[in-house]
Amino acid sequence: MEDNVATREAIGESLAGLGYRVFSAATGAEALALFDAQGQGIDLVLSDLVMPEMGGLELFRRLRAQAPALKMLIMTGHAPEGSTYSELRQAGIPWLQKPFAIADLAARLRTLLDR
Repeated sequence: MEDNVATREAIGESLAGLGYRVFSAATGAEALALFDAQGQGIDLVLSDLVMPEMGGLELFRRLRAQAPALKMLIMTGHAPEGSTYSELRQAGIPWLQKPFAIADLAARLRTLLDR
């Protein structure tokens, strides 16, 4: 889930080029609806931390209520400090600092999926 269209499309195209099946959503509501429709086929969710209406942490909580084993990676351009990051650590949600290289994202996703 990423609200910036260009970023969402670039990441999606890059991951599809690496062989991943990619579903994209611009909002938390879209992501939840997509998960409801495709949930059995989704192994991992990549979401921006700060989003309008519903951020990545709230999305994680709502998706985990439906699928406790779901894996998630949060990406963020904000400095890793404050209570939100404490919550991420406590929930065991890994994050990737923006900007990042697609190779770094791909390596993190592969590590998470192989667990």
